[in-house]
Amino acid sequence: MRQPQERMDPREIQQLEELCVQDDAPWCQAKCPLHVDVRGMLEALARGDFQAAAGIYGRRVLFPAILSRVCDQPCRAVCKRNEAGEALNIGLLERSCAEYAGFAPASVKDGPRRSERVAVVGGGLSGLSAAVELVKRRYEVTLLEASDSLGGRLRSVAPDALPVEVMDEEIGRATEGVIEVHYGTRLGPDVSLANLLEQYDAVYLGVGGLSTAALDVDPEVHQAIAAGIDPVTFATSLSGVFAGGDLRSGAETVPQNGGGHDAGYSPVTSISDGRRAAISIDRFLRGESLTSQRDGEGPHDTRLFTNLTGVQPRDAISPTGPGGGYNKEEAVAEAGRCLQCQCLECVKACVYLEHFKEYPGRCIRKVTKNITSLPGKSYRTETPFINACSLCGLCGAVCPTDLDMGFVNREARKIMWSKRIMPPAIHHFAIADMDASNTGPEAIARNQPGYNSSTYLFFPGCQLSASAPGHVERMYLHLTNRLRGGVGLMLGCCGAPAAWAGRDDLFQQVLERFVHRWEEMSQPRIILACPTCSLMFKKSLPALPTLSLWEVLDEEGLPDDTPRGRGEVLAVHDACTARGAPEIQDGVRNIVRELGYQIEELPYSRSMTKCCGYGGLMYVTDRAVTDKVIESRIAESPSDYLAYCSNCRDFFAEKGKTSHHILDLIFEGCTVGAAPRSGPTLSQRRSNRRNLAAKLLVELWGEPMPEPEAHSTLKLRIPPDVANRMERDFILVEDVQRTIHHAESTGNRLEIPGEGRFVAHYRPSLVTYWVEYAPWGDEYEVFNAYSHRMQIVKDTGQ
Repeated sequence: MRQPQERMDPREIQQLEELCVQDDAPWCQAKCPLHVDVRGMLEALARGDFQAAAGIYGRRVLFPAILSRVCDQPCRAVCKRNEAGEALNIGLLERSCAEYAGFAPASVKDGPRRSERVAVVGGGLSGLSAAVELVKRRYEVTLLEASDSLGGRLRSVAPDALPVEVMDEEIGRATEGVIEVHYGTRLGPDVSLANLLEQYDAVYLGVGGLSTAALDVDPEVHQAIAAGIDPVTFATSLSGVFAGGDLRSGAETVPQNGGGHDAGYSPVTSISDGRRAAISIDRFLRGESLTSQRDGEGPHDTRLFTNLTGVQPRDAISPTGPGGGYNKEEAVAEAGRCLQCQCLECVKACVYLEHFKEYPGRCIRKVTKNITSLPGKSYRTETPFINACSLCGLCGAVCPTDLDMGFVNREARKIMWSKRIMPPAIHHFAIADMDASNTGPEAIARNQPGYNSSTYLFFPGCQLSASAPGHVERMYLHLTNRLRGGVGLMLGCCGAPAAWAGRDDLFQQVLERFVHRWEEMSQPRIILACPTCSLMFKKSLPALPTLSLWEVLDEEGLPDDTPRGRGEVLAVHDACTARGAPEIQDGVRNIVRELGYQIEELPYSRSMTKCCGYGGLMYVTDRAVTDKVIESRIAESPSDYLAYCSNCRDFFAEKGKTSHHILDLIFEGCTVGAAPRSGPTLSQRRSNRRNLAAKLLVELWGEPMPEPEAHSTLKLRIPPDVANRMERDFILVEDVQRTIHHAESTGNRLEIPGEGRFVAHYRPSLVTYWVEYAPWGDEYEVFNAYSHRMQIVKDTGQ
């Protein structure tokens, strides 16, 4: 899939739906001239519902009682089960539908008949099918049959395969009273094509092959078919004359006794020819295009991909039922061998798609509807779906056509922001956290002490600094000891939250700020610890010289006091943002092996790795999906996990999975099987970044400690249940501090009578925070905290 530099428009997104192969027919259905839903029929048979299976078969087949007993099964030759055992015996299963359920008789709806009249020559399956289909379309139809009975070649089929009474009953039911039949009427000797064209508005030639004598007697027939019969429309060179069946194929052979068929005769193709010719005749008589939108008629190829990995071979069930067919139990068992061919590779791999029970073809239709709805309308019901995607790209990695729903959803978010139809609060917390990381006191950019420029620049990323600030400090000191020319340090965010939210304008601002600081530091080589930062810079700032920290450590060496493992097994979880970065994946594995650990590769790893639930801002938009994503990933192996993204480690640990960051191994070692170390809370992450910046400024660069903001000195008593709700609702301790400080300094608060408690609100941005609290000595006890997007307006009394 192309990755455009400019935002796509909704039409381009909608066109991507064509890449999804899930809606393509399975091979059996595609190669069936009548497009019988074989997959659906066999699914019903496998559960023992013969009536439902017969209904599915009969919906697509004219003369189902006949064809189910004589079908030549072009579907069987392409059955995917043939690649893992033997192809299904679909013909005998069709026969089982006839024998154990039967078919409901077709009916023609009452209504006014059309004035045009059509002549059909030939009473075999092709001619009968054309006649019945034309009657359904309300035409007056006359059928000319050379013999004294209808059925054509079917009369040569052995009675034990096709009982005569079954054939006569079904043909009679379809023709009696609705089709005028003239027996003993031969084309050529008894009636000419010219005569038919004088009496009828259109003619279908469905005879079972024409003899040379017949062609000589009626030169107009020869003229009509000499130039060939159109394989799509069945039109001949004479206007109003159409031909099909054996006349089109040129075959003149008959079924062998016993019901078999030689290579020249296909009953199912004969029925298809008659039906398709009837469509052409209908269009011809209505003055419509004969060729428009007919690509899907008849046998065709399919793009459907079905993965047979892990499918065990199973041989066909041998029939022991009456007449060489299946008994009921055998039919159910044989139908149970059907693979129920689908693609769904992305749904099988992606918890997000599985959760919403959607595949990309349908997803794109939903997304397109959402992004094309007008402002103020209530049609944008798929906004949660669009924003719950992690944008990780796994679906594209497993898709046979590279269709990436992450790409689609990212473009949809951009469009929604540009049209001002994206609710701002959806990504508010992540954007605010990014802004704090880049513009607050935790954002610093310094050359190495004693240097006026930098050859290298260590950019650990906002999340590693938030999760493990001590590791950042120790790694920076190690790099300054190993690398020559000065190693600068920049603390901040790469802008991924803005990119994930679809905020192109804000993302560009972050990149421009980074580039400006980088240029001030003499354009050093950038060492990145975070795989997300690596991805963002490589895609958006490809000219900047970047290196993975793990590449550097692999080449320059680890700290001398690094503890070593003893062959313990660690399952490596690759970050989804490193999906296309084998240099990062290899660097991590080289270090892990050097440290003395064994590596276990997870079922989804490297380019096929799964997201931890953080990417794409999934964690702030849909906690239910995030929890499923985490639980699915940690269930892949009982081993301890090794991650090189701090959020991956923290998310896994939160769910009870013992997980280690690679810097844990380098600086602390690891005890396999130990209780997982919980990650910091959201409030602790914010303070960790701030404290790390302050500590480094004081200890390395000798700068004074920044003055704390007035609200930060407030001491709070927050019960665990309130703290848990705050974490769930993305309310930081400092949000509560600001709210209480604002209330106490302005007196803008409401007192709860008789309880000594106050309720206060504060709206620093688009989110309003509410806190219920009470003074507790020199502290404040917090009883509740919540937030919403409403703006409180003072009543002026006017």
